[in-house]
Amino acid sequence: MEDLKELIAQVEGSSSPSASQRQLMLRGLRQQRLHRPDLAVKHGPPLLRRGAASSLGDEAWAVHEQVALAALELHRPEVAGPSVAALLDRFGVESTRVRKLVGMSSEAVGDFNAANALYDEVLAENPANLLVRKRKVAVLRAQGQLAAAVKELNALLDIFQGDLGSWQELLDLHEKIGNLDAAAFCLEELVLLQPASAVYHTRLAETYAALKAPRLVDARRHCAQALSIAPRYARALHCLVHVCVAIVDKAGSGSKGTTPEDLEVNAAMWEYAKDEMTALYAGGPLEAAVGAMLARQEDAFAAPPQH
Repeated sequence: MEDLKELIAQVEGSSSPSASQRQLMLRGLRQQRLHRPDLAVKHGPPLLRRGAASSLGDEAWAVHEQVALAALELHRPEVAGPSVAALLDRFGVESTRVRKLVGMSSEAVGDFNAANALYDEVLAENPANLLVRKRKVAVLRAQGQLAAAVKELNALLDIFQGDLGSWQELLDLHEKIGNLDAAAFCLEELVLLQPASAVYHTRLAETYAALKAPRLVDARRHCAQALSIAPRYARALHCLVHVCVAIVDKAGSGSKGTTPEDLEVNAAMWEYAKDEMTALYAGGPLEAAVGAMLARQEDAFAAPPQH
């Protein structure tokens, strides 16, 4: 990776990098899966110009695909077009990868019907084509059909239960729709897939907290898990202090289910989070604001509810 970064610096720092430098850099991006579509769009087309492409041999087709994908991601269909046409001419419509690029090109210019028709053809041949199924979800989202996109993703996840990206996409859709119960379910799946992710534990805690009383203790538990993975993770600390206060408020309102022992644990966890936040923000621009917030919250623990 360090060698690739040095090569990128050389190519970017030169006013006229050589063809071999560009070729090595683009090859390195593909092999090491470094996501830099800007570099592919900038340095791929000069390699593919008439006369230069012949020196690439069969690697020219990999560069064409690399440039097409990068250009479509960056909303540059005019750059993607020549590469998609070259791939179509070389491999024909029999190639699923080329057909996917043709469909994405249709998406890029807003021709969603053509894209969908092509994707349906591919899926009729192979219903388990994950990438094309994801493109259908992207088309539905682009058209504003969020409920239909949720349905398509649910069908996809019936086949690919362990696909992290699809659970992330479904989570985002449910959050946009405002379906917090379904969003929590998606985050539970993401936690199962990546149990060492402090981010997923914290997001699940936040979602449980938004669902309020029934899930507050679960929210506190996932905040604690996040902090065991990433101590002083600011987002988890903020979540934890607010959840602990919400649990005290719930007990004070007369809601059942909170024991004196649990309130003691709750107060201890708030104290822990307060001390960590005080240390985390000490001497920084947010020190006073965080201190004031914690001082206000401390009043909730001054007189614990009696049971």
